[in-house]
Amino acid sequence: MPTPTDFLLYMTGAIVMTAIVHGLLRAWLAPLRSTSFRSLQRALELFLSTLFPLGMLALLCMNSLPRALASPLSWLCFGWVGLCYFLLLCAPLTWLFVPLLRRGGRSMAAAHRAARGLCCGLSLSLALYASWQGLRAPATVLRRIELSCWPASRSGYRIAHISDLHVGATIGRSHVQTVVDAINRQRVDLVVITGDLVDGSVSALAAEVAPLAQLRSRDGVYLALGNHEYFSPTEDWLRFLPSLGVVVLRNQLRALPGFDLVGIDEWSAAEFTPQHRPDVPTALIGRRPEVPAIVLVHQPQAARTLRRMNRDAQLRGLPPVVDLQLSGHTHGGQIFPLGQIARWDQGQLDGVTQADGLAVHVTPGTGYWGPAMRLLSRAEVSIIELYAAAGTSTGSAAGR
Repeated sequence: MPTPTDFLLYMTGAIVMTAIVHGLLRAWLAPLRSTSFRSLQRALELFLSTLFPLGMLALLCMNSLPRALASPLSWLCFGWVGLCYFLLLCAPLTWLFVPLLRRGGRSMAAAHRAARGLCCGLSLSLALYASWQGLRAPATVLRRIELSCWPASRSGYRIAHISDLHVGATIGRSHVQTVVDAINRQRVDLVVITGDLVDGSVSALAAEVAPLAQLRSRDGVYLALGNHEYFSPTEDWLRFLPSLGVVVLRNQLRALPGFDLVGIDEWSAAEFTPQHRPDVPTALIGRRPEVPAIVLVHQPQAARTLRRMNRDAQLRGLPPVVDLQLSGHTHGGQIFPLGQIARWDQGQLDGVTQADGLAVHVTPGTGYWGPAMRLLSRAEVSIIELYAAAGTSTGSAAGR
């Protein structure tokens, strides 16, 4: 549960945001209001104005609220939040439609009513499309990454990279099973989960995440914590996940055949749990310089630190400290154009970038958060195939 201070701040923010959003929508939709059903309209407005604060309350109480109550509440509240977003997004188009409608001989008042009606229709269409996109099964996307340090003898090594499942009030066992089945069909060598697996308690979600125990890979299943693991009972999940065969790497390294796998704690962990914090030097203890290193870390912005470390190593004539970073967190933007904020904050939204001897793969995630919607993004199960870059030697530690 949040502290009383956090609870007060979040609920106050939700009420203020509700007042602003509903005030704007009420003013914009005024020409469409009927004078015949004022009592009904006021009752509907009052009901809708409670949904955002109720949704925030459900989030704040997600660790104690029964899933049977949290699920319908979240569907209703965040469905309305998503529709409000599209209404506000389309509202400025009113001033584009009005002059066009006036050319047809409509009066100014009639043109304004028709323009608002068109914008409402467009908003609803976008919301329905985004809901379909958000709820459809994740795509399975193959990405080939070439690393100068990757041994040619291990070219074609396959990693299933997933993140941001957000199993909770609106994402449950059936979705997890879909993701697990998609991974198992790919016959991968390794499965990695880069955080935000759950939103809630072990007691509420153990059955929902149970299909993870069915994951099959030659070298195991590994997870690095995300920020939402800190909204949930962190220590309970750390004790439970190994029972599903999921190894949690907390600022530590696991030596696998041919490479080192490194897991770093959530970049903002100390804000939630002081004894948890990202510690890159500790995570690299035992690092074998003759083999490549793959780092699991939830937030893409970690690349700024890791690339700086690689540049420092390069100046000393040393090989890169780390070679490949796998991250999530951004949801690929989830709902356009909000993703541009994530791009500015994190430096990368999705896909693969390479610089300073470090390749970074950011997955758009396999779930969603908040409204069950995606616009100009799609959930995916990322299958990464690693190859030695052209021109590197074929030794066991090519290019190092």
